[in-house]
Amino acid sequence: MAGDWIAMRLDLYEDPAVTYMAEQLGEREEVVVGYLHRIWAWASRQCHDGSVTNVTLMSLGRVTSLPNFPELMVQAGWLEHGVGDDGRPFIRFPNWERWMAESAKKRLLAAKRQSKKRHAEVTKMSRSERDKSVTRGEERREERDTTKSGISLARPTIEEVAAYCKERGGKVDPQAWFDHYTANGWRVGRNPMKDWKAAVRQWERNELRGGNGKPASKPVTFGQQRQQNTLDLLERLKAQDEAAASGVAGFIGEGGK
Repeated sequence: MAGDWIAMRLDLYEDPAVTYMAEQLGEREEVVVGYLHRIWAWASRQCHDGSVTNVTLMSLGRVTSLPNFPELMVQAGWLEHGVGDDGRPFIRFPNWERWMAESAKKRLLAAKRQSKKRHAEVTKMSRSERDKSVTRGEERREERDTTKSGISLARPTIEEVAAYCKERGGKVDPQAWFDHYTANGWRVGRNPMKDWKAAVRQWERNELRGGNGKPASKPVTFGQQRQQNTLDLLERLKAQDEAAASGVAGFIGEGGK
C-alpha cells in the first residue's frame, strides 16, 4: 500500500476536465472532486505500480459506488483500461509515479517541509530587518530632530566641525571637540545640544579662560549658551552699525560727491 493520504491539487475544481465531468453528471464541480478523491483513495489502497488487473471500468464503478464515473475519467485522460496479453482486464492510473507512489509522497512531504523552513527563515529575517529599521529610524530621529524654534539638532560631521573651527581661526581642536560631545551624547550640561556652532564658540571662550588648552570643568548650560548667542548677535549688529556709520562719514568728508 502507498499510504493513508493522497495528493490533490488545490485548484482541481477549476480544471476544465472537472467542469466537463460535472456537466455530464449534472453535478457541481465540488461533487466531482469528491468522486475523484474516492476513486484515487481506492487506488492508493489497491495499487502498487499504478495498475490493477482483473478490474474493469464497470467493476470499478461498482466497488466505489460511482457507476459510469470511471468512463468519464477515461475521457479526461485520468484513467486507462484494456486487456493484457494474458487476457485479463486491467485499469491503469497515469502519472502514478508523480502523484500516488510512495516515492512521490516522500518527495511532496520533503518539498512541503522545505517550503515551511524557507517561510520561517524569511519571517525571522523580516522581523530582524523590521527591528533594525525601527532602531535606525529612532537613531535618525534623535540625530535629526528639530526644536519648536526651528534650530536644527542635527549632529555635525567631523569635517563640518573642522571647517567651522578653521573659519574661526583654528582656536579649537576639532577632533577633541567632536570626541568630547560624541562621548557625552551631544549634551550641553544636562540638555541636548541645540546649536553645535554656538557650542564651538563657547569652547573657544572656555579655552581662553582656562589657559591650558582644555575646556572649563563646569559644563555650559543651555541658558548660558542662549545668552552667549544673544551677545554674539549684538556684536555682529554693532559691527554692522559701525561699518555703516564709517561709510556715511567718509561720504560726508568727501563732500557728498
